[in-house]
Amino acid sequence: MRNPRGVRRLEQPFTAWEFLTLSINQMGTFGAVAYSQYGNLPLMQLLSVTGLSGLTFLITWFGSTVNWIWERSFSWPAINGRQHSLLQASRLAI
Repeated sequence: MRNPRGVRRLEQPFTAWEFLTLSINQMGTFGAVAYSQYGNLPLMQLLSVTGLSGLTFLITWFGSTVNWIWERSFSWPAINGRQHSLLQASRLAI
């Protein structure tokens, strides 16, 4: 994956899939990925604004971004331009 847009190949489909499955689930939102962050106050405050899907997107986005950086052997000079802004956004998310 050369461009940072390739990073979003996991988050959007995963978030959409979870939203659809939770919408038709007879047990409500049981099993949502966002529940794994219970007790983390900043993420719970974000949850009040974005909902379960927003937090699911953030969790999967962070994981794929770390993987994307790992594939480049944490070579910071190799991450430039638009890719650097993606890294800065990841740091803000932490």
